[in-house]
Amino acid sequence: MTAGQLGPLVHLRWRMVRRRPARVGMVVAAGASLGLIVAAAVVPPLLPNRHAGGILVLLPTIYAGFALLAFAAPIAAGGGNELYPADQLVAFPVTARTHYLSGLLLAPLNLAWFTQCGVLMAATGFGLHTPHPRLALALGIVTVYIALVTLLGQAVAWFLVGVRQTATGRRAVWAVAACLVGIVAVIIGAHLTLTVLNHLPTFWVASGAIAAYGGRTVRWLVPLSVMLALCWASLRVGVAACAWALRRTGDAGVAKEGRPLPRRAAPTSSAAALAAVDRASVWRSQALRRGAYVLALLPAAVAAFAHLQWSSLVLLPGLVAAGAGLLFGVNAFCLDAGGAVWVSSLPVAPRLVFAAKARVLAEVVLATVVVALVAGISRTSTAPDLTAVVGVVGGAAACSTWVVAACMDWSVRKPHRADLRGSRDTPAPPGAMAVYSARLAIATTFIGLIVATLVTVGQPVAVAAWSLAVVAVALRRLLRARRRYCDDPMTRARVVATVAAG
Repeated sequence: MTAGQLGPLVHLRWRMVRRRPARVGMVVAAGASLGLIVAAAVVPPLLPNRHAGGILVLLPTIYAGFALLAFAAPIAAGGGNELYPADQLVAFPVTARTHYLSGLLLAPLNLAWFTQCGVLMAATGFGLHTPHPRLALALGIVTVYIALVTLLGQAVAWFLVGVRQTATGRRAVWAVAACLVGIVAVIIGAHLTLTVLNHLPTFWVASGAIAAYGGRTVRWLVPLSVMLALCWASLRVGVAACAWALRRTGDAGVAKEGRPLPRRAAPTSSAAALAAVDRASVWRSQALRRGAYVLALLPAAVAAFAHLQWSSLVLLPGLVAAGAGLLFGVNAFCLDAGGAVWVSSLPVAPRLVFAAKARVLAEVVLATVVVALVAGISRTSTAPDLTAVVGVVGGAAACSTWVVAACMDWSVRKPHRADLRGSRDTPAPPGAMAVYSARLAIATTFIGLIVATLVTVGQPVAVAAWSLAVVAVALRRLLRARRRYCDDPMTRARVVATVAAG
């Protein structure tokens, strides 16, 4: 029954991609992604490596990092990504199993998930180092581990969705989250980080991979069998948790919708009024609000926990800025949703509407980047030199400006219909989000790598010049997008019609 539902839904979503070049591009991207993961698994053992022992020691920590991502991503999305918005399927008898499996099917579209898979495979290959047919057995146990934590993450996410249907459940979730934050703070404050990392459960997975490579079949087979059994159990539990969450009646209608609020001060200008409306649109959306919290806190916690050096902090702004742009920036005009027609009827210049969207997007991007950098800088063990400071500041400015410019350009050229009312809503369809994610991540990573290279060789002037050049190119792209939106009434009409009515 489920296969009979999931297959047609996936086929319909595929048919909704009407442009043939877009379909070909998605197929090529999927094939290239699989090829990159295979290359990440096969190529490292063929390369010269003098640090295999050190990488083996880090394998449990690397595996644990992937587990953290596999749990955090579906929790932040309220059960994982949606194949279709929930309101489009409410009239059809779609089973809970189909809902769960469709979210599981879209998990690989998360660029962070895909990248971490490649990191796991590459780290395992680097650690084992010498090419041998038994490497396939070691990578097999890593693959099963990836499947296990992905299934567990989806199951936990749906359980939390059900718990959060009531006010008591929401308070309980926040209490547990506060306890976890307190435990992490105690571990960091008591300098117990290495002790905890040396006793992670993922040590068992790494031992199984090493045993497989060493020919100790029994020590490989035991963890593999246990994880396969846990995969089956996680699938069953996840489906049950999804069905329970979808059956629960929330108490959102019980609470009072209105409450007394002090009158806000009148905006000083039309630009300020438009920006205030857009900020309110960001915070009214549960999906955007939750995503902003995760983007602000998770990278900050990882940066603080990992004791990043200044050379590594240079790469942090690009990763955080790309994630912030994916919140709503790739389709910034969806903040207006059905109110886009009303906004377009206001007696304000189009440039003010465009500037308000760009301003709010820049605020969100810069806020998340600054929070992550402050957390990372507070835990660095070495004093920075001029080159490191210029690299961090220049990299943050360059990546943030590039993300804002790229997102506003895409928002004008390729708008999408999105209400962003539900906890699992996204500003664009799953395939488009995957493409945007890859393009942002590749661009910001390239910018960050250039900055990191120049910082390593100690060239502050070159770092500043590169950062200013990126900012200049990004601003030129932003101005071009503004001209396209402001000077062409047909473009504005297309954007308004798309985000308001689809």
